[in-house]
Amino acid sequence: MKRVITSAVMSEKKTNNINHVIASKFTQLADIYLSKGDNQLKFKANALKAAAKKVKDCPELITTPSIAMQKAGISERMAIKIKEILETGNLAELEEQTPPPTNEVAIEELCQITGIGPKKAQSLIDEGYTSIAKLRQGVADKKVAVTHHISVGLKWANDLNERMPREEVAQMETIIKQAAAKVNPDLMVVIAGSYRRQKNSCGDVDCLISSKAHQGEEIADYGYLNKIVKELTSSGFIKDSLTNEGEKKYMGVCQLASSNSKGRRIDIRMVNYDNFYAALLYFTGSANFNIKLRKTAMELGLKLNEYSFESNKTGKKILVHSEKEIFDILGMEYVLPTDRNI
Repeated sequence: MKRVITSAVMSEKKTNNINHVIASKFTQLADIYLSKGDNQLKFKANALKAAAKKVKDCPELITTPSIAMQKAGISERMAIKIKEILETGNLAELEEQTPPPTNEVAIEELCQITGIGPKKAQSLIDEGYTSIAKLRQGVADKKVAVTHHISVGLKWANDLNERMPREEVAQMETIIKQAAAKVNPDLMVVIAGSYRRQKNSCGDVDCLISSKAHQGEEIADYGYLNKIVKELTSSGFIKDSLTNEGEKKYMGVCQLASSNSKGRRIDIRMVNYDNFYAALLYFTGSANFNIKLRKTAMELGLKLNEYSFESNKTGKKILVHSEKEIFDILGMEYVLPTDRNI
């Protein structure tokens, strides 16, 4: 029996956005093809990856194959696969290519560790590491080698899987702003995501930093990010890093000084001022609200995403100095972040 937008599709972990579900299925199949090392399959994998990006960037929810073709520029061949996902919740081809997990519970547990996906989880299970505790012991005994990212994820596993109250994020916001001000008082610091939407709890700390003083310049060239991370690390706020030194994006684990505080994921992005308010809109969310804005922009011949706000025709960026200016250009009433939870 056919089912349109099945519960299997809509219950995908961490999203109810059908576009992301379709893109995820395409990406999973592409990764399997690439792992086989066959040139012909590599061609198919590249096509799937390209289709996944088109689907994810589509400003309209893809509820029919025709929408995928008309709004996302998907080929008829890919539209057939989308039809199958919409009707069954999966791809038969993906199920055939993916060996059944030996222990679904173990896979789900191991995937709680940042840096571990289903494929890596299965390989660890094959080696006998069927739980976080066993993997942690195996690493401690030097019987299994893991990446630095996974090692940090293991260390903070219990903490990172818990959401944090917004009051805790507010304290972190103050600490980050103070560190940024020491580096350069002109830096703007905004915590985006569910915190900016005034939700009661947050999954991580998603921080955007920019400066109007560097309008028209590449802010990463000034090395602010490394200086801010160094300041936050020396103060004891940042406990572990998931990324090496970079100029544009940092990922790590932070923790307040109080005795009962937990380790929390933190992402810091340096954003050029020319793109700042487009990025702020995107990283504030929600995902469905962003789709609504992108659809309106597309209808006006404009492009709006996390990287820029520009004319589709000329490719020229539209410089704005507030989120409200973007809404004005789109002919929309300004929507407060608290009202973007759709």
